Order: sequence, then structure tokens, then C-alpha cells
Amino acid sequence: WPSLSTGAPSPRTEVLYNINPLCKDGEAGSPKAALRVGDFKVLAWCYDVKGVDGAARTGPISAPSGKGHDPEFERGVVLYNLKEDPSETMNLAHDPAHSERLKRMLARLKWLAEESVEPMQWTKPYQGPYYECADCPLHPAGTGVGVPWLPWLPADPSASQQSLAYV
Repeated sequence: WPSLSTGAPSPRTEVLYNINPLCKDGEAGSPKAALRVGDFKVLAWCYDVKGVDGAARTGPISAPSGKGHDPEFERGVVLYNLKEDPSETMNLAHDPAHSERLKRMLARLKWLAEESVEPMQWTKPYQGPYYECADCPLHPAGTGVGVPWLPWLPADPSASQQSLAYV
């Protein structure tokens, strides 16, 4: 709170941008994983999480070559020093001077990925078989920004789905 209310320095040193293990499809394009620690940011074209979408391991995936992807992602992950290179033009991932930093950042990204909740799927069980709402119906689609966000499940689990009133 002091960072927001008084301009004090933030106690946080990292920002997880995303970890999206839906490499074969999904609405979000690449890069599908990124983590910033201090002045450095690591990005992956896609990121497998063991047990999600058929993945057998947890870790970054390079972009397939010759498919029109950024050639840097075809070589693997990318690493930028945002303080020195705010436009993200110099990939430091293959620079030996940054190999230990890259290893630490990838280890942190892996830990975060393995602790994450499986992303929403559009087929059951949605967020995995152990998700509390694995058998719930999908939330009905709205008609634009003016549609309020309302509960899509009744407060009383024994009530019927039709008992919900939408504005």
C-alpha cells in the first residue's frame, strides 16, 4: 500500500506476466510465458506444464522454425535487460555473462508454473479434474461491456440453473 499511496519503492522484485501451457491452441498468442525479475525479463514462445494438455514435462518450448515466428523464439527463450534495452532488441539468453541469471529465472518460472492452476478450458473438466467446479456449466456469454458480471451458479447448490435472473 505505501508504494501506491506515498510513492515508496515497491517491496516486490518480480512480476509474473503469464504462464499459458495451452501451446496447441488457446486464445492468447505467443509469447505464452514471461517473468520479470529486477531489470531482466525472460520470455518463452510457449511453456509446457507437466500434466496439462498432454505435457510430459515442465519447461519452455521453442517456436517451430519456418512458420513465421520471431526467429529469436526459434532459438529458445529470450532474455532482455529492460533498463539497458527498454525496446527489447538485444536477446541476452545466449550470452555466457547471463547464463546463471537465466538459469535462476527459468527455475523460478518452472516453480511458479508447477504451483499454478490449470487455465480455463472450454471442455469439461475446465480447470482439471480436481477443480471445485469441474462439472459446473459454462458461464453464459454476455452481449458486451454493459453486461454485469453475475454469479453463474446459484448460491444454493440444490437450486436449479434457471433460477438465476440476469439483467
